[in-house]
Amino acid sequence: VSTMVGRAQLAPRKTGPETVQLGQNATYNITVENTGNTLARNVVVTDPVPDGLSSATGQKELTFDVGDLPAGAPKALTVTLRADKRGRICNKATVASSNAGKAESEVCTTVVQGGIKIAKSTKNEELYVNRTAAYDIVVTNTGDIELTDVVVTDTAAPETVIATAEGATVS
Repeated sequence: VSTMVGRAQLAPRKTGPETVQLGQNATYNITVENTGNTLARNVVVTDPVPDGLSSATGQKELTFDVGDLPAGAPKALTVTLRADKRGRICNKATVASSNAGKAESEVCTTVVQGGIKIAKSTKNEELYVNRTAAYDIVVTNTGDIELTDVVVTDTAAPETVIATAEGATVS
């Protein structure tokens, strides 16, 4: 007579984006694998939605009934959440089984926001005709991501002529 002693063991792995823009969706992938040598029974994945993220259905906790998971078998799940608050947000998934205990995996995402501020000023509030006025245009990145290919368009009044624009193209 021979007896085989088996053990189911769950190994979850959660991955997701390092950064996501405020108001955009972040897609997380959860892979659960039974690394043991026997069937993991009644496997359930629980994914609480952390503050700062939201699910499309408004649920605060997402639950996935995986069922039985054979030895060596992986199961992949996808969770899409909307970024509602700036900052670093960690999202932890827990996997449980009736004969393999619990295990968890966590991934952190930083929610960022792009922003730009443009200020135009002049010291020449009153001018005579055919005189030159100087304007300063200051562009500031108010967000927490690098902005690329920023274009500022300043349209002059029809009765004026742009004489020079340092660092710009006049058209």
